[in-house]
Amino acid sequence: MVDKVSIVGIEKYLPGEQIGTEKIMESFEGRFSRDLVFSIKATGAQKRYSILEDFPSYLSGKKERTLLDDTNSMKVKVIEKLHSQHPEKFENIGLYLSATDTANRPMPCTAYEVVASLEENYLENANIINIQNQGCSILLKMVDVARDYIAAHPGKYVLLTLAEAHTGLSDSLNKNFYEGFVALKKKGELKGKKYEELELVIESFLFGDGAVGLILGPENEGEYYFENVVHCTNRRRLDKELLSINEGGILTPEYEGFPH
Repeated sequence: MVDKVSIVGIEKYLPGEQIGTEKIMESFEGRFSRDLVFSIKATGAQKRYSILEDFPSYLSGKKERTLLDDTNSMKVKVIEKLHSQHPEKFENIGLYLSATDTANRPMPCTAYEVVASLEENYLENANIINIQNQGCSILLKMVDVARDYIAAHPGKYVLLTLAEAHTGLSDSLNKNFYEGFVALKKKGELKGKKYEELELVIESFLFGDGAVGLILGPENEGEYYFENVVHCTNRRRLDKELLSINEGGILTPEYEGFPH
């Protein structure tokens, strides 16, 4: 087994123009309470990109939803950029790993839609693994798989793409006024639908959209590399609760459109 895999190529794609948090809040024209504004700023998310046309106007309910990009198109664009920089490597890509938590649609799976959308079938001889809804640590697991594949297939490369389009899941925030966590807690109303509404507000400001693609190869081919990955969870039984979503499964099915 190899200890390292090198980054032979890396590219990114960001949709639209950079959108500042202040610009989005301005579109709401005072519809957020002072303590909610504080909570939004406390997330530390100052800028993001969106696949939606005029995201601030859409989010504040002033404009209809129009997609300029999506998860699949962002992955295709980042693959095309990688191919233009490293065409010779694509001749020996034996494995394509595709990951997202914000797929265009649950089925058919993202990886196969992406491959079918390429102008040329650069990946016709590659094995494909589609990975969806595996959370934030999936890159580390993809690197593990890539390392094992490269060790077992000398001369081959692995292509990874990761893309998220969180703003594409955002609902317009149409209430006349949104109170913050502190005010609702004082009134004993920090629960149920009002709590869910605040979660949606925070999520709308916290996440943005974009894609990254990497070609991984033997450790001696790139200046930068991944060493062995150490997974810190699953040491104790309760580690599975470190990041959990309770609604939307069999125990607590989706209700009233929440979660998305």
